[in-house]
Amino acid sequence: MSTGALVNRMNFALTLAANGLQGLTVAWSLQGGEGDEQTSLIPAPAPESIPGPEAEEPRLEALLVGGGVSDSTRSAVLQQFKAQNTGNQNAAQAKTVSVANRPPNHAPTASSLEKQDQVLAGLLLGSPEFQRR
Repeated sequence: MSTGALVNRMNFALTLAANGLQGLTVAWSLQGGEGDEQTSLIPAPAPESIPGPEAEEPRLEALLVGGGVSDSTRSAVLQQFKAQNTGNQNAAQAKTVSVANRPPNHAPTASSLEKQDQVLAGLLLGSPEFQRR
């Protein structure tokens, strides 16, 4: 495992979580409603009460990382998320690399909560605890 391999894994995780792979779409912030057949193991909150990253991270962590992450990893994920949003950057504009030069996925436009969850999920997928699985 080299530094370059770790960077590639992190970039892949961010691309995957942000629906950047053709033919694959993940809804991190599923909203349960009447007639909605999509469900989540741990449902996201109603749109009128959009939580911040500190509230969403535990929900996504429970979905993605069996056994959870360490306090230092959790802190690093939240710090990196905040760093990406400093200077009026949009969470969906996180730098990622093209995976095998495939065309981008044409997923529907993501809400602000979905964009937040995409970045958090990508960071969790790139975490040491997930990589060791």
